[in-house]
Amino acid sequence: MPQFIVKAKRLNRRTVVPEFLPDPNNIVGFVNENFTFEGEEVTDVPNPALGKWYRDKVGHFYWGGAIMEVSGVRFVSPAIARSPDLSLVTGQVNYQKLLPIIPAEWMQTNGRNIKVAVLDTGFFLAHPDLDHLKTTAIVQDLGGNNNTTDKEGHGTHIVGLLGAKSTAANGIIGLIPQTKFFLYKVIRDDVGFIDLFAQAAILDAIEKKVDIISMSFNVPSKEESSLHNAIKMALKNNIIIVASAGENDNLIQESLVYPAQFEGVVSVGEVSADFARSVQVPFNNQLDLILPFVDQKSCWINDSFGLYRNLKGSSMATALVTGVLASAMSFKNKAGNPLDDLKNILPTFVSNIFNDPTLNIVKP
Repeated sequence: MPQFIVKAKRLNRRTVVPEFLPDPNNIVGFVNENFTFEGEEVTDVPNPALGKWYRDKVGHFYWGGAIMEVSGVRFVSPAIARSPDLSLVTGQVNYQKLLPIIPAEWMQTNGRNIKVAVLDTGFFLAHPDLDHLKTTAIVQDLGGNNNTTDKEGHGTHIVGLLGAKSTAANGIIGLIPQTKFFLYKVIRDDVGFIDLFAQAAILDAIEKKVDIISMSFNVPSKEESSLHNAIKMALKNNIIIVASAGENDNLIQESLVYPAQFEGVVSVGEVSADFARSVQVPFNNQLDLILPFVDQKSCWINDSFGLYRNLKGSSMATALVTGVLASAMSFKNKAGNPLDDLKNILPTFVSNIFNDPTLNIVKP
């Protein structure tokens, strides 16, 4: 059977294919982004207008608009191929050394004297590579859960890319392990991301005088909403906001993703090399930066996957961009504009990562 991966942040699992949407009946749970399964396309859907549907091996159904087939698909960028292939790595991964076109002097700062807020699903700081954050990070639950536990693993993976610090043979060294982290759980367990929780976190981060806010999620929102107003307030306080805007070959979609869509937010997507070459990645008003669609190994919540897991997507790309911006900011002691500094080296990035200097993967 073909293998599929879920690209939505959250996708319902159903016992039957519905005739109309939204339909709250026959939902038996949900799966999260990057969930993979073996299955097949359903050929007898009751309403073809709803698009494709897929059935897994045990008979559960998933909407095809949030799924991508991954059987036989593999892309490893030339730059990463020169370093370990992250989808196969079992040894230590040092992200400060895996981005060859980023100036070494940026990476050597470890993000010192920078404050970064991460809004996500929770944080498993009992992980051996994140243990140091127990005493240095400020961790809060703003989702009404009365805990900061990461039940999904997403937030742990993101903070690992940024702040992990390990000497173990199989561990992770993040981009900015000496940064001061403010970690906000902004998800309601078993419900999902809610914009009011993100708003509360942003307002608290403003009070804490953070330098960068990283948001690897999307929420239903709109212009002049409470979330938008909080973001505008953060921008007025010269806080850089980085948010995920989608990944792979959906970058020409007309639908808008928030908070990445809001003016002033650094929106980050991911795309495959073949897609980038075929369409020259037409930018809509949502995208600022695009990174290659490849696996990133990082910390996990010690469930059936263990302490480490490989994931790909704009969530991971957002973390990498956040880490690079914090490194550049640390190196220049907060002088200048780190986003401009990053964009100035991206022509080399395009040439090295996609092996094609003509690609348009950054908004001027």
